[in-house]
Amino acid sequence: MSAIFYDILSINEILTSELRIRENEGILNIGLDKLKEILSQCKSELAKKYGSWENVGDPFVSLIKDMDDLSKIILEKKTDFPRNVRIYLCDALAYKLEDLAKIWDESDIE
Repeated sequence: MSAIFYDILSINEILTSELRIRENEGILNIGLDKLKEILSQCKSELAKKYGSWENVGDPFVSLIKDMDDLSKIILEKKTDFPRNVRIYLCDALAYKLEDLAKIWDESDIE
């Protein structure tokens, strides 16, 4: 697995358990910050190779955009959604992160 995704297991653990089990917003925020770092590194690597990270096309672009959007919704819309919906969004985010790591490893980006 690429060095960019070295922390994927702990991030996914945070995304899938903090709201569901511990209801700990602080730890969830840490996990989302780590996710933002991963996405930033991915965008940087893609930009080096393709001129802009958006030039690489799908599935990379759609996954990264989806994760950016989901992260913002989870963080900024805390009071707009019930807890169970936010848990579902965190689960979806964890799934997309795993998918990104898998296709990244299958590609020739690094």
